[in-house]
Amino acid sequence: MTKMTLSQLVAGILFSLCLAIVPAEATVDHTYVSGKGTDTGGCIDQATACRTFAYAITQTTASGEIIVIDPADYGPVTITKSISIVADGAGPAGIILATGNAITINAGSADVVNLRGLTLDGDGTARIGILLQSAGAVTISDCFARHFLTSGIYVVETGTVSILNSVTNDNSSSGFGVVVAGQGDASTFVTIRNSVSNNNGIGFYLSFATVTFAGSMATGNSQYGILFNSSQVKVFSYGDNEISGNGTNVSGTMTTVAKQ
Repeated sequence: MTKMTLSQLVAGILFSLCLAIVPAEATVDHTYVSGKGTDTGGCIDQATACRTFAYAITQTTASGEIIVIDPADYGPVTITKSISIVADGAGPAGIILATGNAITINAGSADVVNLRGLTLDGDGTARIGILLQSAGAVTISDCFARHFLTSGIYVVETGTVSILNSVTNDNSSSGFGVVVAGQGDASTFVTIRNSVSNNNGIGFYLSFATVTFAGSMATGNSQYGILFNSSQVKVFSYGDNEISGNGTNVSGTMTTVAKQ
């Protein structure tokens, strides 16, 4: 039998202890949520899907993706890192709530967030559908935000925002479909393409940002279709939007530009 020196024995014990305390990798690139799921484990495939967005995001690595399997209410979520939440063909899948905000984005200046195919419903009493407090870039596509008291989508300060093929409708008669608030200059850049804001108090409320409209609609809003609330908002249009049937259609001047 080979003899082991005391120093070899101690080294072996220390190595074993180090292995024991090293944590296993807790997150993966792709996780899954389902109305039949449970908030346990790693949500790594359809058979082990989570039940809520809030739990799934803790199991998903930065720049990863949460994939919705089937229609359900997945509960409110706060996003603090790069992430995609995708419900392709799984709708109506999203969040229904009576208070607070459905989705809050409070990520870093280099973080990228993608939301696709979600239906958000404030039940007439919740505050905001998607609150964009901070991020590097956010894309909202094929989403619905309705029945909120304040706004379907509210942009505070985000570098680049794209709202594509989305609808903000039937929010409060004193509220907004989309708010772009900015932070004192026009350094927030927002593209609104093929999107609709109708039957709100104000369809699009714009302040301190650079906003481009393309193929979009503002109809049936009781106060304004599009309201400019700052001399520091720059608004461009490709000339293919429909703004009609509102209390006042447009308050401000939109600069028509050629399609690119």
